[in-house]
Parts: sequence; C-alpha cells; structure tokens
Amino acid sequence: MKREVKVIPAYDRRDPNPAKNYGIGSAILSFVLSGDHGAVQLTVMPGWMLPEVMEANQDVFPYKTPHKVIGIHSPKPMFEYQRASLEYCEYVKGPCYTSDSYAAGELAYNILISEGHEGLWKFLEEYYVGVFGGLE
Repeated sequence: MKREVKVIPAYDRRDPNPAKNYGIGSAILSFVLSGDHGAVQLTVMPGWMLPEVMEANQDVFPYKTPHKVIGIHSPKPMFEYQRASLEYCEYVKGPCYTSDSYAAGELAYNILISEGHEGLWKFLEEYYVGVFGGLE
C-alpha cells in the first residue's frame, strides 16, 4: 500500500478579460492510500486562500467549514451504468471509475483532527478493505 500526501497551493487567477478569468481557489490537502485494486482519497479544502485574496475579501473568508470528501478510484465499475472518466488516473494507471462520499469525508476529517495522520491512515485502510475487499 502506498500513502501519499499532497498539498495543492491556493491561487489567484482573476483577470479582467472573462476568457482569461480563472478566479480564486483554496489550497487543497489530499491524503491518498493506493494499492493493486485502486485508491481511496480524503480531499480537504480548508478555505486557506492567498493572503492578498484574504485581505481584499475579509467579509467572505475564511470559510466557516472546510469542504471534505472521500473519493474512490477504481479500474472497474463499482455500480451498474457507471462510466469511466476519459482522463488518465495516476492511481489506476488509466481510465478511472470514481465515486465520492461526503459523509465518509466528514468522518475521515474528524478522525484526522482528533487522532492525527496515523488515525486517518488506519481509517483509509479500513475503507479500502470495505470498498475493494482487501488491501492487496
């Protein structure tokens, strides 16, 4: 099993030209547990924006509640009529069947906050077994 933590930085890509305006975005924290069957991933958008964006928008930021979700990456469909994404998925090495759970994301986030990363990895391993039937 492979454990991976990614931090995607916040951005400010606003532009007066609507064709070039990509807006603003929060930093994203991603915890991925991947193996032979696929991957499970906790994604958290904590609302951390660039300082200049925060200063200019104090009435809007910070977010009251982080956005959190558990995502599943599978090389095979997980339910009837599910379609694979057309993009390459680094976790299944090709087209990917994904599914998200906000309830599981909330639970995983609470475990991360109360038990730290080792508690989260344990939860993700159990979730992986529940989804794929085994760790390898």
